[in-house]
Parts: sequence; structure tokens; C-alpha cells
Amino acid sequence: MKLLISILTLLLFGVLQNIEAQDYIVKANGDTIRGEVKLLSSNLINKAQVKVGKEKQIYTTLEIRTCFVKGEFYCPVIKENVLQWMKLIIDGSLGLYAFKMPNENSYNGRFLVRLGKPSMEVPNILFKKVMADYIEDCPSTAEKIKDETYRKKDIEKIVNEYNLCAKEQKLIAAVAVTTVKQKLEALEILGTKVEALPDFTSKKDALDLITAIAQKVSSKEALPNYLLEGLKNSLIDQPEAKAVLDNALALLK
Repeated sequence: MKLLISILTLLLFGVLQNIEAQDYIVKANGDTIRGEVKLLSSNLINKAQVKVGKEKQIYTTLEIRTCFVKGEFYCPVIKENVLQWMKLIIDGSLGLYAFKMPNENSYNGRFLVRLGKPSMEVPNILFKKVMADYIEDCPSTAEKIKDETYRKKDIEKIVNEYNLCAKEQKLIAAVAVTTVKQKLEALEILGTKVEALPDFTSKKDALDLITAIAQKVSSKEALPNYLLEGLKNSLIDQPEAKAVLDNALALLK
């Protein structure tokens, strides 16, 4: 029985390895077609031939999202107004691709694709200036290019470091947005609680202070301590509001 299980496990592993290693294309509509894939290049429009059994089908780069060929991913990327095949090296906010230089069969060129900025070939001339400007929103990496800690040969390090920097910036931005939202929600809850309290001498002052603090939180301004202390003092004799007040003040500090 153990021998049978071992044989079946090996067979299943072999099948899975074969499926994983098999070439395939992912069409623009999301459909996946597995088969023998051959990339075809031309000056006008690049194509891919997919052979499934004895049947061959040709697809253009306009119809394909990505190709997996012999363990490598290839994507259609626009360069010099031609949608051509490029080998994916690094995926991320800043993508690094390899392309075929003129009259060459190997993917020796390097190409950068970044959302919100023009795509560009990794420059030879003025590399330091052009690359530092291209990733100026990540100052630490840009500085390493300027002081020549990173040179053109380090392009993969540059791209990986930039992508890590971009992730950190997105995380910080997301936390900041969440924090603002949490603060405003806490202030809204506090305002509702104060509104529901029976009238007391500083009720209007408390509501005015809550409004003033909410405006500063929304505009991401620093909160003067006198506003927080004033809010705390205006509700000092209102034990029913203490829990929501303490929660709001904890978030606002």
C-alpha cells in the first residue's frame, strides 16, 4: 500500500511539474491557453504562435496580456510606437524589462515602465542625472545614484530598492488616511454623545471645540494643545461622556 501511494505521489508530482513548466499565454480577456509558445517579432507588430497538439494559432500583442515561455514571462510593452515583446525582469511600481537591441537576438536592452511617468530605456548617457530624476520621489535611492553608490550595472538593485520604497510610502499613506478617518469617526461619536446630554453650561463650547478640531484633522493641520485641553475641560463634569472623550483624545494625541 505504501509503495502504491509513493508511486501515485511521484506520478502526481511529475504531472504538476509538467503543467507548471508548460508554456502558456494569457489573453487580454483573461483566458489562458497552454501549449508550445513561440514569440514572433517584426517591425510592425509582434505576435505569438501557440501550438496545441497539431493546431497552431497566431495572436498579436494586442490580444495577449502575458506569455510564459521556457520559464520566463514576456509582456507586450510599447517602445518607439511598437508594441513589442519584452522579458519581465522585475515587476512592481517600477517595472524592469529586457528587450532585443537592433540586429540582436538576445534580450540585452533594459527598459523601465512606471505608472505616471513616461517609459524609458535605461540610459547610457547622463545615467546619473536621468535616473536620479526618474526616481526622485524616493530620495534615499536617488541619492545613491547621485553619489555613484549605484551605477548602471546596479539597475536591478535600484529598481528593487525603489519598489520597496514605494511600498513603504503607500503603507504610510494608507495608515495616515486610516488614522484621519478614525479620528473623525471618534469626534463624530463624541459630538453625538455631547448633543444627547442634558444642557449644561459649557455644552456649546464643547460642540464648537469638537467642530474646530475636526476641521484641523480633515486638513491635516497640527492640533494646538489648547484645543484638546479646552475640550477636556468643557466636559470635565460630564461622566457620561468620559469614555468616548478619552477614546477621542487618545487618537488625537
